[in-house]
Formats: sequence, C-alpha cells, structure tokens
Amino acid sequence: MRAVYRTLLEDEPKFELAWSAATLDEARKQMEKDRPDLLIVDINMPDGDGLDFVRETLPKAPSLRVLVISAHEEREYPEMARDCGAHGFLCKNSTPTDVLAALDLLRRGEYSFGNSCS
Repeated sequence: MRAVYRTLLEDEPKFELAWSAATLDEARKQMEKDRPDLLIVDINMPDGDGLDFVRETLPKAPSLRVLVISAHEEREYPEMARDCGAHGFLCKNSTPTDVLAALDLLRRGEYSFGNSCS
C-alpha cells in the first residue's frame, strides 16, 4: 500500500512527498529529521499501533495534519482515529480520488471522516 500512496502523491502536483516509512520506528526517526505538513498513518504497522504513533506525535507537532488509513471497515475505526487526534480516516480500498480529496481537506484545515468504507 505504501508504494501505491507514494506513486499517487508523486504524480500529484499539489503535494510533495517528504518521506515514507515501513515501520513506526522508521517513522519516528523521520519525524525527528523532517516534519511534514500532512501525515498518512496506517493503523496496523509491523512494529506497533499507528494510533499510538498519532497520539505521541501530535503533541510534538501540533500543526501536523494526520490522515489515518486502515483495512478495518468497522465503524469504530474512524471513531478511534478521531479520538486519538487524527484529522481524517480512510479505508485502504478508497479510490485515489478519495485519498486526494481527503488530503486536500486536511491541507485546508478541515476534517475528513465522512467517507464510508464499503
């Protein structure tokens, strides 16, 4: 999935991809070096919970806007993302148009929790 998002963002002139990380450990190291404006975080990472990463990162980077993605389609996942401070939630099966629209909303200071996962 990471490669799909990377390609999508590299092909979109509105966005500049700063970095991507395969693990939370790698993401923590990247955040120390370069804090992006927008961050896409998967709930399930090989070395931990992406929501925990959001909780620990936002206090250090209050202007950061976070979009959480997940393969989980149950209703509680967008709520869990909102509760941890994320600004949006999408299911991994969302279309590229939905992803770009959500990121555009976040970039404008809005929220994006309205997309259903079905």
